[in-house]
Formats: sequence, structure tokens, C-alpha cells
Amino acid sequence: MNVKAGQDNSVTVSMGHIHIWTPLPGGTLITAPTCETTGEGAVDCTPCGASETSGVIPALGHDYVGWTQLTPPTCISAEVETGTCSHEPAHTTTRTGASATGIHSNTSVVGSPAHQTGICQEDVACNHLLYEIGDTGPANGIIFYRSSTGFTVQGFATQSATYDGTTNGYTAYYLEARPFDGVRGIEPVITWAIGAHGSIPMGTGTLIGAGRRNLALIEEYLSVNSHGSLGNNFYAFEAGKPATPPVDWFLPSLDELNALWDNKAIFSDGIGLDGAFTAGYYWTSSEVSNVYAYARYFLGGIDGALQTMYYKDYNTARVRPIRAF
Repeated sequence: MNVKAGQDNSVTVSMGHIHIWTPLPGGTLITAPTCETTGEGAVDCTPCGASETSGVIPALGHDYVGWTQLTPPTCISAEVETGTCSHEPAHTTTRTGASATGIHSNTSVVGSPAHQTGICQEDVACNHLLYEIGDTGPANGIIFYRSSTGFTVQGFATQSATYDGTTNGYTAYYLEARPFDGVRGIEPVITWAIGAHGSIPMGTGTLIGAGRRNLALIEEYLSVNSHGSLGNNFYAFEAGKPATPPVDWFLPSLDELNALWDNKAIFSDGIGLDGAFTAGYYWTSSEVSNVYAYARYFLGGIDGALQTMYYKDYNTARVRPIRAF
């Protein structure tokens, strides 16, 4: 093509009209559209007036209505609502409703204090701890140990069965101890055992979570072998508690007693004495050998001294019951 200066060289291109089809009022309907599929029938294009007797009718799309609560809001999760499509009731969807409440509670607690977990029960995904160190626990003890991840309370079998450390065990998050009961010296001052004897056959533990099993082992072994002291006297101190395992309160293991010593200041007897503990040694339920058991000194000039050479059948010490939940 020859192009000359000053000549109009523009080209006009016809793009064609794009129809916007809608159902023709009063027209024949071959297939009704749904919310997700197109239909077929008489349609027209409003902008240009064109029509077809068997055109494609656009899908209707979802129109969700009738929103109702599917799950209520919890401490950490928002409310979930469900809606139903007005075109097709079988089609439903969900959406977020009210925000999470942020309110934690132990709503699943039933029966005895042993059922209380001390962690939020509002949502299965929530692991918020409800108590702080120094709070009164579910059995009216003083909470002196708290674990955000939990710890295993070692279990034990029934009397005369093998204590395997797993039977009846559970996960706990706190330790609480009996508070001082008003008059110093009410805690029994006892030996760990009566007479010479060997070590507990199954072995006692020292870790957090071992005390419950330790006391069960002690009670069975020492009583069966006529060396009872610690178990029997402990239960006598805990009037109304069962004389045989399983028990709720127990004698702390080495690490459990150490944790109690670390937070002894949170205990109060109301008369200005430190920690409501009597000056002297307190037994643990952890053996050192067939001769010795661990004890720890509370108050006085050697406060906190750990005595690993305390004779089980000669030296005397006090006991302070604790429980795990």
C-alpha cells in the first residue's frame, strides 16, 4: 500500500457486539439453571435486543441465607455460623461469627478434686493454666509448682501387684501441698522405716511426678516386711485417707520437696513465721540406698541443706503431704 504524506491512513476495525444473555420473560425454558450449573432456554440480549430460542442461561450463583450458630465461641476460637443457599438447600457454607471470648474455665470438673485438671476445658486446643503459684488448689492446698507443658505422675498397680510406674499414671500440671494447720509440731516426727531392711525392690524415683508411686511402693514393701513406719504414720497424719494405695495425697520425691523448699515463702501460718514450716528435716519418698533416704532441712542456720546420709531406721524427720493435678 502506497502511503502519501497528509493522507488519512487510519483503519476502522469492527469488534462485534458481545451479547449479554438473560432469560427471556415468558420464553420457553428448556433446562433451569442452578446455583452452580447453566441452564438452557429462550434468552435475549437487553443491550441490542437480539434473542435466541435455545440460548445458555447463566448459573444463578450461591445466595446463602438463614445463618445459624454451628459452634459457639470459645476462649480461643471464634463462633462458627452455617448458612443455606436459597437456590439449593443442599448447599451450605460456614463463616466466622462472634470473636473468641478469651475467658478460660474448668467447666468439665466433676466429683472429687482429683478430676480437676487445672487447665482450661473450654476448648480442646487450649492449654491455658488456670492457677498460679501461691493460689489455693482444688484440695485446699497451696500450689507450689506449675508446669506449662505438664508432667507425668507415675502410676502404680493394686496392692501385691507389680508397680510398673505406668498403671493409673496421668498427666498433671501442678503440685499443691497441705498448708500449715495452725500449731507448729503437728506434723509427725518419724523414722523412714523400722529396723534394718533392704532397698525397695522396684526402686523409688527422685523426679517431679515420682512421689505418688514412691509412697505406694513404700507402703507395700515396708508393711509386708514388717518395717512399716513412714507409710503408716503418713496415713495416720492424713486422717480419713485410705490406708492402702491408691492415694490422693502423697509424700514428695526429692525433686518435689526441692520445689516445695524453693517456694516455701508462699506458705503462711499467720503468726509471722517463715513459710509455716517447722525448723528441722523433712523426709522425701526417695531412697538413697538400703540405709539412707533423702531429707531436706527447712529453716534455721542450715536452711536448705540436703542431707543424703539420713538413716531411714534411726533418724527422724517430718512429712508434708502434697498432691498432683
